Amino acid sequence: MNADKVTAESAFSAGSELWILPMAQNNWWQQIDFQSGFLLSQCLLHQKKEASLNLSSILKETEIIKVNYSSSKKSLLVGTENHFFNKWVLLVPTEDEVALKEIVEVCDSLKIHSLRFFSASESLIQKVLARPLTSLNRISFVE
Repeated sequence: MNADKVTAESAFSAGSELWILPMAQNNWWQQIDFQSGFLLSQCLLHQKKEASLNLSSILKETEIIKVNYSSSKKSLLVGTENHFFNKWVLLVPTEDEVALKEIVEVCDSLKIHSLRFFSASESLIQKVLARPLTSLNRISFVE
């Protein structure tokens, strides 16, 4: 499989289910954030609320164990179907190995058939191309 280069003019066109961006802000990150109504910024700035004192006391009295749903994931997956001609945007760390692991997990769990990379390193794209991802049939990139 090869990766197809997409021009800047057609970067936001249909053709990929999952868009992959580095977590570090760049020109593409800012354009996607702006055109989505600052969805990426809001998701990154969101702080989880701590359990209230009332809830904590109820859990203690009823002896219900509080479940911690924190994740070890270093990426952020955002649904963008209402904003673009895709389904998802995945913000990945800049380290290729960590990003590759996150991309593979997301593609497998969501049965992604097509990817588009925005400002990704060439080495990351090559590593994704080298992986046997059975569900992928199209990979493209925008510089």
